[in-house]
Amino acid sequence: MQLKRKGAPMTADDLATSQTIPKVCLVSPPTQGGHISVRYFTPQESHASLAVTGGCCLAAACLIPGTTAQTTAKGLEPLGSQDTERAVAMENPAGILRARVFGRQNADGGFAFPWVAYERSAQLYMDGFFRIYQPSDSLVQQARALGDSIST
Repeated sequence: MQLKRKGAPMTADDLATSQTIPKVCLVSPPTQGGHISVRYFTPQESHASLAVTGGCCLAAACLIPGTTAQTTAKGLEPLGSQDTERAVAMENPAGILRARVFGRQNADGGFAFPWVAYERSAQLYMDGFFRIYQPSDSLVQQARALGDSIST
């Protein structure tokens, strides 16, 4: 994909091959204990869960009065003039993703979001054994000190 030149709109071919834009999501009231339900789409398909950037933007939008996300979300207080941290739970096909939003409403009516972050839990990606050919003596000593069984 090439960068847009001089702000020219993307062609149908550009859109068909883009992995990044446009991205849209459909939101609805929560049904499984979250604050909002979402289905997130990339240009070619629906996302299996919720992309980090899209989720962070949606979580922030849930706290801005008058946005579609805020009027659809349930159980969230809008931001005030003081820096505040809020937790936003977003239901999606993979479960519930939780984000922490830190922000405030400015005196001019705009909003500031110094940070938004996902909460994640550790997941086990592999359980098993693997070979290390010709391990250094130091690696063998460290592994044995941890109680790992090593055969050399």
